[in-house]
Amino acid sequence: MTRVERVKAYARFAGPIAIATVVAMAPVWMLAMRATAPTDAAQIGSSDRLAWLMVGLAFVGQLVLVGAVAATRTSRSQLDALGDTLLGLLRAIVPCLVAVLAIVVGSLALALPGLALVALLAGTGAHTSENVPTREVLARTIAAARPHALVIGAIAFGMIAIDVGAVLALHKLIVVIPAKPQPAQLAVTVTFVRAVAGVLVATAPLFATALAVTASA
Repeated sequence: MTRVERVKAYARFAGPIAIATVVAMAPVWMLAMRATAPTDAAQIGSSDRLAWLMVGLAFVGQLVLVGAVAATRTSRSQLDALGDTLLGLLRAIVPCLVAVLAIVVGSLALALPGLALVALLAGTGAHTSENVPTREVLARTIAAARPHALVIGAIAFGMIAIDVGAVLALHKLIVVIPAKPQPAQLAVTVTFVRAVAGVLVATAPLFATALAVTASA
């Protein structure tokens, strides 16, 4: 099956994948919905910290979502796909958390190994299956990623760039506050946080699908 055919196959199950996206990205949108406006100008930075926290959580959610998308490869109906995507999410959680930990440790130790691990491990969710230990999942992921590392890396770093760019651009567009703001004017920080969450959630299935197609090629 070619990559175009894989994309079309996954697109058939856009509904179940959308539901899986809501589940995988729940930490992001739940934080955004609970956001409150600061009471004074000194607390404005809290919205920035929350936005960056959501970016970090979104990265984990996006990798886990790859498992949900990839799980629809054997789905025969929309109902089957719904169950498969949710099961794919569950199976991908632990391997993807380990993959993210490896990426973080590699990045803290030396920048280049961390960057390489992003390309090699971004498709971890696509290689999870029943009764397969995490170590074997990661080994399969790395072996499958090597021939396509540049493409997978481009997709993964594109995803990160969009997430980071959303925070920077939306902050500049939305958080326009005078030097001595009134309490009502501080409410734009909530709008900012929720707009960031909207971008993170909306783009997650697109990148997850691209990673599932490429990483499982």
